[in-house]
Amino acid sequence: MLEFVNVRNSGGRAGILIRNSGLGPAFVARSKVWIDGIHAGHLGREAVDRIRAETRANMGSLETNYGGTWVLPPGDSRFLLSVEDSVDAREAFWSFILNRFAMEFTYDSIYGGEGYRLRYREITPD
Repeated sequence: MLEFVNVRNSGGRAGILIRNSGLGPAFVARSKVWIDGIHAGHLGREAVDRIRAETRANMGSLETNYGGTWVLPPGDSRFLLSVEDSVDAREAFWSFILNRFAMEFTYDSIYGGEGYRLRYREITPD
């Protein structure tokens, strides 16, 4: 069972975390990103660079879908997008994420074939 978590620390790293709260590994098959309601590909270099440029934040990222399926072990979590910048950079980052950004991950359990979907904000079909 995957979930997205907003981590809004006042000091240190803040951003969007993906966490596996299930009993087994999650096999993430693909991601999709929308910016301003327009499909922007997967959570990869192009989408991340666009977010960096628009927020001017020194942002860290876990870029997905380069090597196909990746695994998130049970109990594990990873930052997908994160910032450690000044208050201004954090505000620009969160404004962008909360008002203009959406994403969806498709994943399976160890048994495979389920095609579970995890959404960060509701997505309008394109």
